[in-house]
Amino acid sequence: MNSNNILNTINVMIKEIKITNFYVNAQLDSNWATVPFKKCAYIMIGGRVIKNDLEEGQEYVTISANEGGAFSTEWEHSKLKLLFILRESYILKDSFFKHNDRGGHQMHKLYDDNAELYSNPTYRNIVKITYYAYLSLEGISCENINFRQKEVWDAACSVFRSNAAVISVSPFPGLAFKSTRTNLSYLKEWIEIPEVQALLKAKIEELNPKRIYAAFDLGWVSTYSHLFGWLKGRTLKELVDCEGEQMILDRCVVSGGSVEGCTYAIDKKGVLWVQGIHPSARLSHARMRTFATTLWQW
Repeated sequence: MNSNNILNTINVMIKEIKITNFYVNAQLDSNWATVPFKKCAYIMIGGRVIKNDLEEGQEYVTISANEGGAFSTEWEHSKLKLLFILRESYILKDSFFKHNDRGGHQMHKLYDDNAELYSNPTYRNIVKITYYAYLSLEGISCENINFRQKEVWDAACSVFRSNAAVISVSPFPGLAFKSTRTNLSYLKEWIEIPEVQALLKAKIEELNPKRIYAAFDLGWVSTYSHLFGWLKGRTLKELVDCEGEQMILDRCVVSGGSVEGCTYAIDKKGVLWVQGIHPSARLSHARMRTFATTLWQW
């Protein structure tokens, strides 16, 4: 590979935003972690500048995108191959101001310790959902599992690392100085950017999952914004007859439905998409088992 090709490859990998120091300080009082598109003075995605409102004399902070992926090379041989698409990662106040955290992390390499997985509410729940789905796939009862028992939690973490991958629908981490809450309106603005959707599609193609648990509204990336609401009570054929072929991220939907209120769709490549609830929510074990049932049934 010649030097120009190397340089082009490096540029394509660059994903970053620049925000003013003034906005950074304003985040100390914000009830949202999500950085809105309009507050970014500069945005580069895949080496392409899609916004540049930098002003001379203004001080800026550069935030790099976080990357996700599979937790183990065993992922490629997994029968479950479950991809969780979360809303966004975030940078905590102490990490930002005391440790100079500006993003650029690999989400699937942050939690090597099982106790760390348990201490994070989001990851604690996706470990449980993965374990329930795996046991269901293997025909093993999911009842009466006590994740507080170390041997059970260790087994669940092992299954999770072998069978799950995690990415975020928004490439850029929020600034969670006061709150870790995601502003859904801001998030939707990011997802509507063609370059962000292209990143998401490329990552899904790269990981090639069999099942996808979406913690954001899949209607945002579907031909019909209420697709997953529609499938709770009516057939895909009815919708296609009225509105035409349905797509999720340019993938044709061939079937779909609902299992105990959990809505799903299956695309032409045989990938199962489940409309999930963000795993940081207070999910009961019964609800997680219902999601697990939906995830393994295809």
